[in-house]
Amino acid sequence: MPLSPLALEILARALADGGAYVFPSPRGDRPMGVAAASQAIRDNLTAFGIAPFTPHDLRRTAASHMTGIGISRLTVSKILNHAEQGITAVYDRHSYDAEKRQALDTWARKLALLEDAEPGADVVPLTRAG
Repeated sequence: MPLSPLALEILARALADGGAYVFPSPRGDRPMGVAAASQAIRDNLTAFGIAPFTPHDLRRTAASHMTGIGISRLTVSKILNHAEQGITAVYDRHSYDAEKRQALDTWARKLALLEDAEPGADVVPLTRAG
C-alpha cells in the first residue's frame, strides 16, 4: 500500500536535516527503541495532563477517534491488525486495503487539522526531558 501524502510529508520533514531516522535514538546513530519512546512519554506526563499513560494508549486513542469520525470498527480492526475470530474470518480473504487507505487518509486529514491548530492548543510535542 503506498504511503499517504501526510506520511510522506512527515517523513520528509523528519529526514530533512540529514538524519537517517524518523525517531532517532537520543544515544547514538540508531532508531529510538521502544524503551526510549516509553521513557519520553513518562517524562512528559505532566505536560500531557493525563496519568497514567502508556504508548499503547496512543493506539487506543487513535482507534477510538477513528471510529468517532465514522470509520467502521471492522476497518479500524483491520488497521490495528487484530486477529478476527469466528468462521467468517476463515472465508473472508478480502485484503481491505482500499478501505484501510480511505480510513487512514480520513485520519490523516483529521491529524492535519490538529497540526494546524493555533499555538497553545491542546497539542503537546513528544520530546525527551533534558
